[in-house]
Amino acid sequence: MNIAIDINGAFSGTGLSNYIISLINSIAKIDGENKYFLFAHSWKDHRKDPAWLNLPRGQNFNLVYKHLPEVPVLWAEYALGVRITERILSSYGIDVFHGTGNIIPRLRSIASVLTVHHYKGFPGGVVPDSFSPKEKFYFKCTDDSVNNADYIITDSEHTKKDIKENLKIKDESISTVYAGLSDIFHIYDSEFKSLIKKKYDLPDKFIFVSGPINERKNLLRLLEAFAALRHNFTDLELVISGDTDGNYFANLISRIISLKLENYVHFIGFVPGLDMPGVYGLAQMLVYPSLYEGFGFPPLEAMACGCPVAASNVSSIPEVVGDAGLLFNPYDTGEILSAVEKLLKDAGLRTRLISNGLDRSSGFTWMRTAKKTIEIYRKAYEGLKK
Repeated sequence: MNIAIDINGAFSGTGLSNYIISLINSIAKIDGENKYFLFAHSWKDHRKDPAWLNLPRGQNFNLVYKHLPEVPVLWAEYALGVRITERILSSYGIDVFHGTGNIIPRLRSIASVLTVHHYKGFPGGVVPDSFSPKEKFYFKCTDDSVNNADYIITDSEHTKKDIKENLKIKDESISTVYAGLSDIFHIYDSEFKSLIKKKYDLPDKFIFVSGPINERKNLLRLLEAFAALRHNFTDLELVISGDTDGNYFANLISRIISLKLENYVHFIGFVPGLDMPGVYGLAQMLVYPSLYEGFGFPPLEAMACGCPVAASNVSSIPEVVGDAGLLFNPYDTGEILSAVEKLLKDAGLRTRLISNGLDRSSGFTWMRTAKKTIEIYRKAYEGLKK
């Protein structure tokens, strides 16, 4: 098979980037039979981006870059019905196209596989008026992509359930394939952790929150819980990583000042993946109060590094965490506070969750993800030939 994989999301520096790069590199280790075309199109030339340089090439892997704008191409495909991408793919003899980030182009003669990382359906398919025109168009394209794809991959059973409840998708054309966990996430020695502590000027005792920082991460409620927590744990501080959303970040700063937490909350910015195990290893726990995740890597990363986890009991998070974390209602500040207090006070619980976390995280491997994904490529291709 000639398989094209959409790598536009590989340059985002987000969980999507991690998914694309890790999946492709794992496929390269086990599949020498099929031919792969790693396809990107953008006004910005990403060919000097570290992500581009980390992708496999040679043998049965080819990198294809086209100087085309993403949003106008998407508009032409979905609003005007112009099949720009299919023409390009056909010139390479592509049999299967894998859309890795919720949206695929309109395809007729090429089998399509779509990975949906998160799906938020709206009653009757009507997106709320509060959304921008760009957001409304994106959700419309996602629905159309799901309906048009030959086969759908979801990161979680929760996302699969969301899709099936909102769109008429047959059981035989959708599967959950869990993402894997990079082998950089494991327990490191004290020397490495000491270097990370110094690099990010981390406090001696802290709770960690892994970003990005936006409204969905529910940090305002966490700040309320943390302020109450400090009445009994005066030596405890809060460390938050991740890029910031301007307006929401301003609200956080305002709340921090009103709660008199200026000296106890630390924003350390974006932390590269290679440094994250050190931060996890130094933290008292990871608190993950997110209101919605299609998968959510941080709890698994923390578990693999021996860091106990307290996390939301909504969306896909319980599915990922299992019995290896303490779950709470993220809409209830009291529950967030109670979970964190319990994990700080109960040494036996802490030890048990660390042990369970190491076991659970070991089951999420990229090799497993790659094998299942290749099987789906084959199913989509065979379906096209019928």
